[in-house]
Amino acid sequence: MTPRPPLLPRALLRLIPRPHRDVIAGDLEEEYLETVLPERGARAANRWYWAQTIGSVVAFLRVPSGRNGLSRSPPPLFREMRHAAVTLRRRPGFALLAVLTLGAGIGASVSVYSVAHWVLLRPVSGVEDPDRLVRVSLETETGNSTTFSLLNLQDLVASAPAISRGAGSIATILQVSTGTRGSARSIPTEIVTGDYFKTLGVEAHFGRLLRRDEAEGTVAPRAAVIGYGLSTSLFDGQAGALGETIHVNGLQFTIVGVAPPGFHGTDRLTPVDLWLGAAAYPALRRFPPSSDLHLGNRGARFFSLMVGRLAPGAGLEEAQEQLQSGMLRLIQAYPDENGIHEEYRPRAIRGLGADAQTREALSTSLYRLSGMVLFILIIACANVANLLVLRGIHRRGEVAVRRALGASRGHMLLQSLSESLMLALPAAGVGVALALYLNRLLWTSGFLFTGSLEEVPLHGSAVLFAVALSVATTVIFGTIPGVAATKVKVGEQLKGTAQTVTSGGWLLKSGLTVLQLSASIAILASALLLARSMAHLSSVDIGFEARGLHQYVFDPAPQGYDRDEVVDLHRQALERVTALPSVAAATGSVHPPFSDVVTRYSIGPTGEEGAREMVHVDWIAENFFDVLRIPVIEGRAFQREEVISGELEPEVAVIGHRVARTLFGDAPAVGRTFALQTSSGSFTPTIVGVVNDVRGFDVRDDAEPKIYLPLLSGRGDPIKILVRSPFPPEQIGDEVRFAVGFVEPRVPVEGPVSMTERLDRQLAEQRTLLRLVGLLSVFAVGLSVVGIYTIVAYSVTVRRREFGIRMALGAGRRRILASVLRRALALGAVGAGVGLGLTFMSSRLIRAVLFGVGPADPISVLGAAGIMLLVVLLATALPAVSATRTDPSAPIRAE
Repeated sequence: MTPRPPLLPRALLRLIPRPHRDVIAGDLEEEYLETVLPERGARAANRWYWAQTIGSVVAFLRVPSGRNGLSRSPPPLFREMRHAAVTLRRRPGFALLAVLTLGAGIGASVSVYSVAHWVLLRPVSGVEDPDRLVRVSLETETGNSTTFSLLNLQDLVASAPAISRGAGSIATILQVSTGTRGSARSIPTEIVTGDYFKTLGVEAHFGRLLRRDEAEGTVAPRAAVIGYGLSTSLFDGQAGALGETIHVNGLQFTIVGVAPPGFHGTDRLTPVDLWLGAAAYPALRRFPPSSDLHLGNRGARFFSLMVGRLAPGAGLEEAQEQLQSGMLRLIQAYPDENGIHEEYRPRAIRGLGADAQTREALSTSLYRLSGMVLFILIIACANVANLLVLRGIHRRGEVAVRRALGASRGHMLLQSLSESLMLALPAAGVGVALALYLNRLLWTSGFLFTGSLEEVPLHGSAVLFAVALSVATTVIFGTIPGVAATKVKVGEQLKGTAQTVTSGGWLLKSGLTVLQLSASIAILASALLLARSMAHLSSVDIGFEARGLHQYVFDPAPQGYDRDEVVDLHRQALERVTALPSVAAATGSVHPPFSDVVTRYSIGPTGEEGAREMVHVDWIAENFFDVLRIPVIEGRAFQREEVISGELEPEVAVIGHRVARTLFGDAPAVGRTFALQTSSGSFTPTIVGVVNDVRGFDVRDDAEPKIYLPLLSGRGDPIKILVRSPFPPEQIGDEVRFAVGFVEPRVPVEGPVSMTERLDRQLAEQRTLLRLVGLLSVFAVGLSVVGIYTIVAYSVTVRRREFGIRMALGAGRRRILASVLRRALALGAVGAGVGLGLTFMSSRLIRAVLFGVGPADPISVLGAAGIMLLVVLLATALPAVSATRTDPSAPIRAE
């Protein structure tokens, strides 16, 4: 498809009338396509097109008729917009407030929609005709999933004519190096079948892609395709990478091709930089050659995803039915290998992207954020509408004068429309700028737990929505007073006898104010709920000291070492790190607090048929509890000889306090044994210590039942080296990585990650929501102050005559003050009542992230209502006091 300039600036060119528009648009598009885009790239070219478009429109509007041979008559709207710009410059406060208010609401909406589209809806980049691609997984009705075998995958594709081509893939992370010291790194990788690239419609940027015999056969040498970015970071350019050798999990692969720029695999959230054939997978995972884990075994299910391309004219439902029927035939033909698929059936989803579980979690987070943004958008629009209605009513006298001088009703309406547009377009610009900032905030805060990816761009539809909403709000509420003003009798208005505030105008302004107050209460209550929730979370005792603790990962097992060799390498790595002068203490653990993966085993009383419990298990070094500062309640920690024995059968154990109470009640636990059922067999370790429970998986849950075993009695799992140091991790990171990397240069050392950062990730959603909702609530309160002040101040202005007459007849200042406050508090009371109802609705959006408080927490709900009523009083105070200073003789002199 031929690229085109951005849609919005092309639409902006329509402000220039023909034939000038056709000439300017044609020249700009020609230069964009032939010169700017090839030389600068898409983003820079789009920025150039925007600048040229704005410059052309502004220049056209400024050129007077007949200059330089340009003979034209600008449309009436343009002439009125020039006049509107002059008028608004005379009242910069009003214009600035309206633009910033509407821009803030629009910016939040555009940001959330852009992030949601980028994460959940956008096509995977670099593939051909992405709308014809389907993602097929094997799932139960409850959403659990399993994997494909190569033979089942091939038979399923053959059984579904609606799918013209299909392939399988496995997403994994492998250790890659070029053989030189310091080059080792962990690379996101896809293990793919032979038709993977053809199914996606991807062509090589340099070299070639994997052949079927390389991906699914046993040809040598092993072939690899690397990403465009990886070829630059590992080698001198893309062409220089061809034919080079890389070491992947200790095995040699030859680079045969480089993927095109922008292509990063089938998952939009996890960019892939390496593609290997499925035939290499058993060797990469060190499966024994004698095992059944090979591609020729129908029961060896390796592939987590099947990618298919719909045949011409075929639909998704047709492909789904054919895949279901094909799986039923495979179950009947191979009941032993495929019996599991009685429960797991193929499910086809159009398009590629995140897996179902990730998609659901992200959707939930964005749904909550969208609800909060909706309230601030309502507040912003209501406030701008109030400002415009107030200004329109205030200018009725001006309208009467202009009507008396001969201005037509149509001309007055055109003036209102032009002023509205002069506010709408800058507001849209402010909204776009704010959306760019909020995108960066959302992406770097950990709110979406998607890793480090490129910057989220603004979506074109969201930007168009921003412009449309700006125009609609300002035009509708900017022209309503204009329409009303044209119906006022000019003579009466000039004499000052016309009714200044009609009931309809007052009802409109009051309704907008009530809407604004109620939405402000709802969002303020949400902020108070989140603040109280974060206060409860911050006071939770996690059971260890996270500050000053850094984590590194060292995993030599993929390089082909056996268990004893892995144990020895772990021991050497810990010794080298501990000896560093910048390290106060270091220890090792397989599953430290806040690990992404946990191991659970079954325990129970020794020699009894009592109830058994699943507990978390960790393998630790002897000084683990000292380094993490976990209190030992009873007994002792492991001794060095117990940890370095290297025996696979655990003879001793340390258990958490919760496990001790479960097994032995209030009786002492040290010196007793318990039954432990592991993947290696049954054991009866002796308890040498009881320690404080740790909230190490989810800080919002109760502490897990957990037991600890000696580190080197483990299964050779990768260890996390935990370092306690007074220095920040970025200062000692290179030193620690060098010390560990010296043990085995081909193994990447991942880290550092501070434990406080891992703790922050646990609370990222709550903290980001609190930050955003808190800012929105401050913004909402500020808007409410402005809204209440304007309506009360205007009410006082138009009632001055009434107040003067009442005071002349003997009414005291207190009665005048009470009269003003009574009306304002009536609006506040109605707004509070509606706001409480909205609060109960909005609090459901954040129910799942609250901790220690309920969605109907009376302190938060009533506190929000009380704050807003106080805001009403403060905003009313100044105009109310002004009303009491009315001169009683002023209306008599006027008469």
